[in-house]
Amino acid sequence: MPETRARLEAAFGPAKPDSPPVHPGPLVLLRLTRTGPMTDGISVAKRLRVAGITLREAHAIVGELREVGTAPVRVAEGAGLEVVRNDLRAFGVSAAWAGCDAP
Repeated sequence: MPETRARLEAAFGPAKPDSPPVHPGPLVLLRLTRTGPMTDGISVAKRLRVAGITLREAHAIVGELREVGTAPVRVAEGAGLEVVRNDLRAFGVSAAWAGCDAP
């Protein structure tokens, strides 16, 4: 196994850590809800990553959306919450403020 990793790193460079972008502001709790068939879970995960969620967390959120239909997620206010909500809507996922911490 280490030999395979060494070959891959030699060919493509070292593996990058799963560090999403950091956005300013306090975290806000959103409730994501699947509004229909989620046709592109990968795009949902990528959009969540841009909003500051790790790929591991985004994968778990997409799985929960597929299985249960809803999932909570904490996103920094500085991530452009309205843009996040609009982008997710295009993939069949709505995002609503959860609790009393709406901006």
